[in-house]
Amino acid sequence: MKRSLFLQLFLIFYVVLFVALSIITASFIYSRQRMENEAAELEMLERARALAATSQDYYAARMTLGAYQTVLEHAVDEKTAIWIVNPFGIVLQVSGLQEGEELLTQQQLVASLENLLKGQELRTADMAMQSGARVRNYVVAVPVAAEGGNSFAGAVFIYRRMANISLDMLGVYEMLMALIVFALAGIPLFFMTRSVTKPLKEMALASGEYAAGHFEKRIHENRISEIDTLGQSLNKMAEDLAGLEQMRMGFVANVSHELRSPMTSMQGYVQGILDGTIPPQDHQRYLKVVFDETRRLTRLVNDLLDLSKIESGNMPIRKTRFDVCELMRRVLIKYEGRIDEKSLEVEVLFHPEQCLVYADMDRIEQVVSNLVDNAIKFVPQRGQLGLYLNQGSDFAYITVSDNGIGISKEDLPYIFDRFYKADKAHTSGKGTGLGLAIASKIMQCHGQELTCTSKQGEGTSFRFCLDLYRGQDAAQAPERP
Repeated sequence: MKRSLFLQLFLIFYVVLFVALSIITASFIYSRQRMENEAAELEMLERARALAATSQDYYAARMTLGAYQTVLEHAVDEKTAIWIVNPFGIVLQVSGLQEGEELLTQQQLVASLENLLKGQELRTADMAMQSGARVRNYVVAVPVAAEGGNSFAGAVFIYRRMANISLDMLGVYEMLMALIVFALAGIPLFFMTRSVTKPLKEMALASGEYAAGHFEKRIHENRISEIDTLGQSLNKMAEDLAGLEQMRMGFVANVSHELRSPMTSMQGYVQGILDGTIPPQDHQRYLKVVFDETRRLTRLVNDLLDLSKIESGNMPIRKTRFDVCELMRRVLIKYEGRIDEKSLEVEVLFHPEQCLVYADMDRIEQVVSNLVDNAIKFVPQRGQLGLYLNQGSDFAYITVSDNGIGISKEDLPYIFDRFYKADKAHTSGKGTGLGLAIASKIMQCHGQELTCTSKQGEGTSFRFCLDLYRGQDAAQAPERP
């Protein structure tokens, strides 16, 4: 069974908190126990020194046995035992031990006396099991100096049982506070976990909307920078998808329109010829219209295929060296009939007259042809058409200009979009509306950009540049006629 991210993070945070509190609690217990044990050990040592002085008075007959035993009884409690030992290891007085309980073995006692009789104090601790619990036994011993201070009359041993480090060291108040802190910590953990998982859940829902084709939903900003970055990326993706969807719908609408218009026209003329509506003497004229429409449909389909190949990368760029000036002259000759038909004034300025470039000649011819065709289409009768070339140090700069109707400032950013001819800056029925889009894509494949400057009512200029041919590329660049 899968658990939600919220539950997993919440449990992880709670486990981490529990471990952290456990470590802090253990450290607190250890520190507290250690401090208490050290204080108790120092207290035992001070008590042993005091008893050693009292024992010295007893040995010097300055204190009666009864008084001495009273002092010993007052010096013990339920966890403390006292031994008074002579220099030979014989226990003279015992106070505070339970029946059958032994402070030190005889062997341990003799070993301890060797150092005590040299004037050294003894401090030891060991672990033992008592009534099923681990306890720590502390023993301190202080030598008893004989009268005159030149020898030792014995030693005072004090024994004390202390609990080992455990949760028992925590009082009820401390335990209660720890539980309250642990419970209250769940509140900020809850909101912290939700602050992480809530935007992720929102993104998951938004992604589902995008997958269904609804791109209106946006991810709100979050205070977590990484999640914010992800949300901004999703918002940008949604905007791009919305734009692509709009372009797709526009593309389908434009293609449908471009295909339907000539087909409707062709169907009407053919129908008129077949049913006799169009008289025989007009058949030739209307069949020519049908023929022109079929040619236009063929150009549209070819342009669509070219654009699809370029965008999919299936139309490779095969660069060769060729004279771009000669190519531009050939393009002008190809459009000579249409130029004469409009009585256009053509200006050709090439500097120099021959310019070798390194590019795909067929594709560049397609670019120049589209630009010249576009210029002729929108230039007025007896207008001007110009082809210019200037050679720089690394590039050849080519310009195709006209003094036609121009393009408005609002329309200029969209002229390289598919079917731009459907816009008000173009006349319906002329061309396929894909020429500039294809030309722009071809230049992008060459690593260059096709640019346009225009002023409405004054004309338009298109400009692009090509790499000049370099001699070292000769092995890879066969000459094209």
